[in-house]
Amino acid sequence: MNKATMKWWLALPVAAAVLALGGCGGSSDNSTDAVVNSSGSITACFTANDVVNFSVTANGPSNQILPNRSVVGPMIYNGQTVTGQKLFYPSGNTTYTRSDYWIVTNNGVTVIALVDYDGTVTNNGTFFQENMSPGQTVINSSNDVTTFVGFERVTLAGKTFSNVCHFKEADPDGTQTEAWYAPGYGTIQGVSSNNGFNWQYNGDL
Repeated sequence: MNKATMKWWLALPVAAAVLALGGCGGSSDNSTDAVVNSSGSITACFTANDVVNFSVTANGPSNQILPNRSVVGPMIYNGQTVTGQKLFYPSGNTTYTRSDYWIVTNNGVTVIALVDYDGTVTNNGTFFQENMSPGQTVINSSNDVTTFVGFERVTLAGKTFSNVCHFKEADPDGTQTEAWYAPGYGTIQGVSSNNGFNWQYNGDL
């Protein structure tokens, strides 16, 4: 299962005995402006000083479990205060989770752990410099290539997010994903071009 930086939020495979959930459908009020300007901040995109819960809508293959909720904000990981984001994947009487933990400093953002639904922990050393320019790439220890597209204004479920960090990632296996990180909210939208899976913010809870 892919566990690279941008793909921590992918859909979960469904065991043969588990009924897959259908796609939830997306909000009709969705838009992404072109790169707005360079006045945003990489660290701001990953900063969440308060705990925020929001619902998500998702679409994907019928053999996948899809997320329906996210929580982001200050968390404790291995005794350390970090910023984290967790997605919840309901399936029958069980709810699986996937989590991403990172540290924000004045110099940038370091992803310190990706925790899969089965408890597997991955740390591929991804670091996003605060002064990244559109088109600049980062290659981590897993040889995933992440490109910073730029800062965008994104409207989802009637809410407009400004100076959102848009990233594209390609891994050595050919999986291509995109993610949008908004100040105070972490990832608000994710797309995998390989299997049609996508999810997005659908309102605060």
